[in-house]
Amino acid sequence: MRLLLNYIKQFGHFQRNARLYLINNALSGVTTGILLVLYNLYLFSLGYGADFIGVVLFVGTLGAGVAIFPAGICIDRFGGKTVLIWSNLLIGFAGVGQILFRQPLPLLVSAFVAGIGAACTIVVNAPFLSMNSTPGERSHLFSLNIALGLVTTVVGNIIGGMLPEWFHSISWLMAPLPPWLRLLLANQPDPRSYQLSLLFAGAIALPSLIPLFMLKEKRHPTLPNSGLTLPRFDTNLLLSIRSIVVSPIFFLILVQVMIGAGAGLFIPYFNIYFVQGLKA
Repeated sequence: MRLLLNYIKQFGHFQRNARLYLINNALSGVTTGILLVLYNLYLFSLGYGADFIGVVLFVGTLGAGVAIFPAGICIDRFGGKTVLIWSNLLIGFAGVGQILFRQPLPLLVSAFVAGIGAACTIVVNAPFLSMNSTPGERSHLFSLNIALGLVTTVVGNIIGGMLPEWFHSISWLMAPLPPWLRLLLANQPDPRSYQLSLLFAGAIALPSLIPLFMLKEKRHPTLPNSGLTLPRFDTNLLLSIRSIVVSPIFFLILVQVMIGAGAGLFIPYFNIYFVQGLKA
């Protein structure tokens, strides 16, 4: 309890940009939690199998991978505030496409675009927090940012688990659709209840844009050389490969690849297993 009160007190001492960024993360974290629970189930209710759901997830990850390096360049060129605003808008528009479009190609395109936006928000996170904090408060700021993300995501998970049943119980929302709505909403009650839940999650995320527009732009200061360099390529190919393999960066990348590969094999399909296998 004392630790919680200490962090609440510390929040008031953070710089204005840092506080606004934390508020944005807290609001968008709830939406993220809902999406993590429901989006796969929504695709499954549309009749898509686990193979197509895996392709959608892969395309989203591919979009993020393609945008990682350009995102860093954009942050240096345009600043953290601009990148945060545009990446959140990009995720929002792509998210609407992922919810309203039900054909394979639009789903894949919107997943790719959402991945690009997600990459920008991931890349900007650490530099933005570092730029808007002093060395003394930095550890508190980073840990509070992670804690808020985890807590709000769990809250979103809980809300996401209740929303489809609640929407399904409202008879007029599950009634036959007028012709002008059939292009946007699913005709069947089950996918429509997921669709409405996801749209509700998007509505929760809308206020998270307000703190971003209230940010004050700061330019990244020129940092002195830390002495850490990437391994240089030698004219001899074997020596170049060896210099990469024995570098600490290689082992760091290898660990992340192994964690990502293992997690990607089962974490995205937990909710489908609970619904299809356990009939939860």
